[in-house]
Amino acid sequence: MDDPVNTVERIIDLFAIPAAGLQIRPFGQGLINTTYLVSTANRAAGDRSEGYILQRINPQVFPRPRQIIENMQTVLSHLNRKLQAQPANGGKKLLFPRLYPARDGNYFVTDSSGALWRLSEYLPDTVVFDTLDSPWLARETGCILGRFHALTHDLDPHRLHSTLPDFHVTPAYYRRYQALSGATPQMTDDQAKQADHCRAYINANERRLQVLQNAIDSGELPLRTIHGDPKLNNILFDKHSRQALSLIDLDTLGPGLIHYDLADCLRSCCNPAGESPQQPGAARFDLETMRLILEEYIKQTRHFLSAEDYRYMADAVWLLPFELGLRFFTDHLENDRYFKTDHPGQNLQRALVQFQLARDIEQKFSQIQALISTMQAR
Repeated sequence: MDDPVNTVERIIDLFAIPAAGLQIRPFGQGLINTTYLVSTANRAAGDRSEGYILQRINPQVFPRPRQIIENMQTVLSHLNRKLQAQPANGGKKLLFPRLYPARDGNYFVTDSSGALWRLSEYLPDTVVFDTLDSPWLARETGCILGRFHALTHDLDPHRLHSTLPDFHVTPAYYRRYQALSGATPQMTDDQAKQADHCRAYINANERRLQVLQNAIDSGELPLRTIHGDPKLNNILFDKHSRQALSLIDLDTLGPGLIHYDLADCLRSCCNPAGESPQQPGAARFDLETMRLILEEYIKQTRHFLSAEDYRYMADAVWLLPFELGLRFFTDHLENDRYFKTDHPGQNLQRALVQFQLARDIEQKFSQIQALISTMQAR
């Protein structure tokens, strides 16, 4: 088997960048793709980056990885055109990492196993956060997601591929779970009890799973261009000003509901315990954080939001953590095929966190609805 660094060096050599004095190290905490930060001794003229992000796209998760590249090119071209035509929004910068071509002219290379690799710009002096530590960060988060949706709401989503079959189609995840619900991976007695709690919560909420899909099927909610995974650690902040600068991890760009993006962002930002607390019961949904994010988000998107968009926001806020819990639990039943894990049972623990968050949202549902209605009326 190839040494990973040697493999990466050979892959980098296929891209049209200076390759002297390579420094390579694993980067990020992604649960799906394999990512490296690459630094070189010399940069190309005019290159604002201090390095490059090299990623191997997981072929088990993304069966048609070339569609990811095509989506990125379509959306980045649209964004750059819009940003050049518009003045800065209140002086706020918005950057998106560029893709670098390979020596054959494609924006990807393929290794001997058939896996696809891409090289993109590393934006220096930026940081990501796993939890929000101030109202400022919450407002910046809402602002950048709103700007992204405002800039892309007029990009025809039918120009984009669906890179993940049935992505965010909760009933489809439920059908997959049902097909595996009798699976019994090796578990401790405590884990078996936790799995029973997961099954009970999933089965108790079977009738709520169709809410967004029904709204799509009835024509109440239109498909738009979405990021697909705008959780907090997919937002880059300026290291010094802590201004939100960029949305990264663009694998899931495609057609979908803006509700998926907004609710997934709230899911990851409004739980002070973070994505992986030691005690799943610590997960909770913070209404003040939601207010700060939503206020800034709606400032950016009010001009195109419909009454139906507002009507389904609260349902989405509950559904997205439930959906992710369902996906984590299903992956646990499949012996961790999708999400990377550090130890056995980790996806079960992740599922418990998301289900606890969904339960807390249920208890606060009327308050969430009232908050959304207040924002709509302004």
